[in-house]
Amino acid sequence: IGAIGDTDIKVESPTNGELMKLKATYNMSNCATIKRGPSSTTDYTNPVSFTGIADDGKTKKVYKVTVSRKSGS
Repeated sequence: IGAIGDTDIKVESPTNGELMKLKATYNMSNCATIKRGPSSTTDYTNPVSFTGIADDGKTKKVYKVTVSRKSGS
């Protein structure tokens, strides 16, 4: 469950477990890259920023991911 804005991604953890050892999944163009890839185990206790680099290798955009615990946790 979440919301994606232009550069802000806010999601709710499906469980009330730890936010310190999460792995994200994502889809993007085969030629684009992400610095500090979100597929590695990441501590989401605080918002985390990832830099996406477009197919042209020059265009960059920083995305801020905020994960909260499941409501009622």
